[in-house]
Parts: sequence; C-alpha cells; structure tokens
Amino acid sequence: MRIWLVMLLMFAFSVNAEEVICAYNDSSTYELEVFKNCGSLGSDGLLKVNPDLLPKVRWHKFGMSCINVRGEGWFFLNQNGLARGAPFLQDNDCNPFSEGLAVGISNGKIVYYDQVLSIIKKTDYTWSGSFHKKHAKVCKGTLIREYDASGEHYSLTGGNCGYINREFEVVVPTVFDFQSTPVPEGL
Repeated sequence: MRIWLVMLLMFAFSVNAEEVICAYNDSSTYELEVFKNCGSLGSDGLLKVNPDLLPKVRWHKFGMSCINVRGEGWFFLNQNGLARGAPFLQDNDCNPFSEGLAVGISNGKIVYYDQVLSIIKKTDYTWSGSFHKKHAKVCKGTLIREYDASGEHYSLTGGNCGYINREFEVVVPTVFDFQSTPVPEGL
C-alpha cells in the first residue's frame, strides 16, 4: 500500500513539475492572456511551444513575439513554435533583436542567438547589452541593481565590464565597474 501511495505522489508531482504556464499578448484582445499547457522546456533552454497557442499570439516585427513563462521569465517566440529566453527587458518586453541577434542565457552564461533561435555564440559573460553600432557592453561577475526613489527604475553597478564587437572580439577588456567602463571610440 505504501509503495502505491509513494508512486501516486511521485506521478502527481511530476505532472505538475512538467506543466509550463505562459502569458502571451493575445491577437484579438491585445491583452496579456494565460495559456496553461504552453509546451516543454528543454535542458538547453529551448521551449517547444504547444501548437494550439500559435494562432492566438499577436505577432510583432519579424514574425516574433515575447511571452512570459511562469518561473522562467521572458522568451522570444517564433512562428515555428520555438522560444528561447530573453532575460533582459526593455519597457516590459523582451530586449529587441539588434544587428540580427538577441541576448539570452544558457547555463548561467550569455549566449547570442538569431531569429530562428539558433545559438550563434556562447560566452563566459554573465550580462550583455544589445549590440549598438557593432558593439555590446558585456560583464562578468555580479551586477547590483540600485533602484531610484520610486522603486521602478534602477541602474547597474559592480561587475567586471568591457565591450565586444560584432565579431565577438574584446575591444575593451572586462576589468571595469559597470558605471566606469570606457566606451569604445565611435559609440
């Protein structure tokens, strides 16, 4: 009897652990709606989205959308039903693709991926801004959020930061505090 109870509990908890719930921008209401069986999240960070969700999604530029996966954060979703994490936000949405790439995280480290969600470059960085004029600010180590009086906006401090170029070459070494990182010439 005890074995059956343990097996039943294990099954119940495994079903709940596998359920992926997400919020998406609905194409008809333009509101954030919840979808309970969103898909399955692989160990590589790639979310395979339930095809029943795709017709409901409001698609943005380049056939992408940004969804929120409960407990995991924000993901870029493409129309093929694949989604990859977009950990850094801009105005309550995924930080946009810039120069054909988005910033993601895999195993705690920064990755850059393209619009079909293929990882183009894995790195040892822990934070990255988007590319701007072929350069991106990158950091290693811990960054600290310092919030303003309203508690809504923050600035980053700490870390070991620098810049890379679009070929992922270091142009400013990652040895500077976030606030004092020198900007490459031309930015």
